[in-house]
Amino acid sequence: MLAALGLGAWLWLRGGAARWLRPGHAAAVGRAWFVSDFEDRNLLAHWRPDGPRNRTNAVRIVSSPVRAGRYAALITLYPGDRGAQKERVELTLADEMIEREHSIPGEEAWYAWSMLVPTDFEDLPPGAFHIVGQWHPRYEPVRVRRLRRAAAAAASPQARPPRRQIESIQRGHARTGAPPVVLHLETRQGRRVLSLIARNDERAIGRIVGEVEVPPDRWLDLLFHIRWSMGADGLIEAWCDGRPLTAGALHGPTVYRANGNYFRIGLYRSKGFPMRDRMFIDEFRIGPTRASVEAPRETQGDRHDEPARARRAS
Repeated sequence: MLAALGLGAWLWLRGGAARWLRPGHAAAVGRAWFVSDFEDRNLLAHWRPDGPRNRTNAVRIVSSPVRAGRYAALITLYPGDRGAQKERVELTLADEMIEREHSIPGEEAWYAWSMLVPTDFEDLPPGAFHIVGQWHPRYEPVRVRRLRRAAAAAASPQARPPRRQIESIQRGHARTGAPPVVLHLETRQGRRVLSLIARNDERAIGRIVGEVEVPPDRWLDLLFHIRWSMGADGLIEAWCDGRPLTAGALHGPTVYRANGNYFRIGLYRSKGFPMRDRMFIDEFRIGPTRASVEAPRETQGDRHDEPARARRAS
């Protein structure tokens, strides 16, 4: 069948996601590298949760509201929830090789997803932060990189270094720093806005490169095109509901190191606030082109001009 396609491609199934690759290179042939629409209701096949260990309902698959299809994901953050020693409930890709190949200097990627903030979302006061998406720098000590190379070169699964060993070393060398590209949910002059913030390095003050008002109980369709670079040829451009979020393509560094970035989506906020917050996500995609990540909307569950009635999924 693949020969009949004439693409010289092969199909690799890993972590529940199908990926089309050319031999010797992880280049997709017009298809998304990662799709999570939650229709299989198998969260762990696609995502790795980072949140509290004492409860299992921090991320749930729900049937309403949905952006398309039958299911979406509900992320809930309670006071005191911790993930990686921070007050957060976030998701990262279960198959980390996708971003190791496509979120490094010299590569380009398109990200798209839909998000909904319900009416009962409680905003934080000025001076606090509420991050709902971030392209986070990937920090790794030399020992971890060597172990990963050994795992990739191993002739059999039994010969690979234990994943638990790699993750233990990584946690012991964890570093924090402001990400190069981040999405903040904040209140400004009585309006809830989603702000896209970029910075050239970890010590730089972030600059707002785009923002859009976030109405309650309505889906927003977000689209991002990023060229990863440590130099001036980096690029960010973004859209919300098909309209520009940035003033065209913005150039500058988008990654700090050759290790690249990885994406985190969810709720991550300043510590010490007594709020319970919720957010819904659906139709998440990463791919090589705009067409590969823009989902068809014929089966959408909630139109932009109709409330999504998120309270039904409480």
